[in-house]
Amino acid sequence: MTTNLMHGESVGSMADTSYFFTNFSNNFLESEVWKVFQRWGRILDIFVSRKLNKRNRRFGFVRFKGMVDEVALKRKLDSIWISTWKLQVNLSRFRRSEVFKKEWLTKKGPVQPRNTWRPKVNHQPYAQLVTGEK
Repeated sequence: MTTNLMHGESVGSMADTSYFFTNFSNNFLESEVWKVFQRWGRILDIFVSRKLNKRNRRFGFVRFKGMVDEVALKRKLDSIWISTWKLQVNLSRFRRSEVFKKEWLTKKGPVQPRNTWRPKVNHQPYAQLVTGEK
């Protein structure tokens, strides 16, 4: 079994690990989320936001106690189906190790350059537009 080590942790140590999750029904209660996740380990706490993410979906965080292989658990959690909803799970950003970041970036593919905003060269000031002056 592999381990992702944080600074100062020994090979056999187990850390508390937080995961971000989304893509579940609006009717799904926090207590029901707890029941789904408890089969994967000891849960310290769960937070389900009342607000929606940028894709207008509910989201939350679950924190497990004593995880040795956080990436393997992430893969297991990411395969959970709740009724017809497939849960999407990621390690919380502040806990992702450099190894996991490199793995994620290689799967993402090449980065496309963004188009930069350029101001229009020939434009009139607002006052001239309103008064009709040229």
